[in-house]
Amino acid sequence: MLTLGLCALAPMVAAVLPSAHAQAAPTAQKSNLSAANYVVLGKYYYSNGQYDSAYISFRNAVDKDARNAEALLYLGRTQTKLKLYQAAIESLRKLTQMDNRNISAYVALAQAYSAEYAASSDRNLVSGNLDLALKVLQDAENVNPRAAEVFNERALVYYRKGDVSRALEASKRAAQLAPENSVVLYTLGDLYYRSGNAPAAIETLERAVVADPRDAITRAFYGKLLMLSGNSREAKLELAQAVKIAPRSAYVVGQYGVVLYLSKETAAARANLEKAVQLDPLRYPEFYYYLGRLHLEAGNAKEARANLTKAVTLDGGEPQYRYYFGRSLEANGDRGNARVQYNEAIKLNPNYKEARDALDRLK
Repeated sequence: MLTLGLCALAPMVAAVLPSAHAQAAPTAQKSNLSAANYVVLGKYYYSNGQYDSAYISFRNAVDKDARNAEALLYLGRTQTKLKLYQAAIESLRKLTQMDNRNISAYVALAQAYSAEYAASSDRNLVSGNLDLALKVLQDAENVNPRAAEVFNERALVYYRKGDVSRALEASKRAAQLAPENSVVLYTLGDLYYRSGNAPAAIETLERAVVADPRDAITRAFYGKLLMLSGNSREAKLELAQAVKIAPRSAYVVGQYGVVLYLSKETAAARANLEKAVQLDPLRYPEFYYYLGRLHLEAGNAKEARANLTKAVTLDGGEPQYRYYFGRSLEANGDRGNARVQYNEAIKLNPNYKEARDALDRLK
């Protein structure tokens, strides 16, 4: 009955309330739903990645009950997802002041600080965010020194600060405290992968999938690493299952597209990658990168340039993105700007042989 009720309520609330991108509280006519019911509806939207609608529901819940801790927590999390970072920080600070033993609130506040830093085009403006996140996490540890989620988030903050050894140390501690927590194991697997230890990453992510078989994000990442290790068959099986679990997750659909691309199934790869960037146009530059490569290989120079422009705009720090952007510019006859991109790729990775060969070719 609960599922039926949510399905009936969802279109009604989405239709009558305005966009959640405005930071002010929605002004549309309220229904007779209680704060608790708005929280249930908001969590339904949130779990499906419908963050605009989730925001509206949680905003209404807080309007009806300003001291509803769950509503405030999810409102802050949703504001972070919508890149409303200052609003998220305000919501979550309010919650930590209201309930100073709420570990989830501290972690969500640290995530908001960290996400704002990661998304900023001028990190000088938010240079203190990561230290603020670490301070919040220390406050949380003081409340509960055995909270695995605190060490898990600390690992992510240290990684953003460029301190891989401390990140791994914190992540391993989280895994000791919660050895069967899929989120914790995902972080540890990701850090192993980023530090160059692919076998440990795959083993850890396999444990994460066993711990929570319904976690589509973890399953998708595990499948991608299987593909990169040469296990194409198992990789595609994992990604196909992940898409069944979460067919509207941009990350899951996009990673399926990546695996299909690496398997040379170009038509299916393109369909999944295009669907992923439609589901979330601003979060995953990797998918624009692979779309760009697909178009380059097909001889569609203009489409390649358009997609690789987006990849570099969203993340200019990846040398591969710069190199292939240069390739797309060269394919469009823009040799001057192609040279600029090849040079940028070499600045990011001085050992990038293909970029050096491209520069030599354009002399």
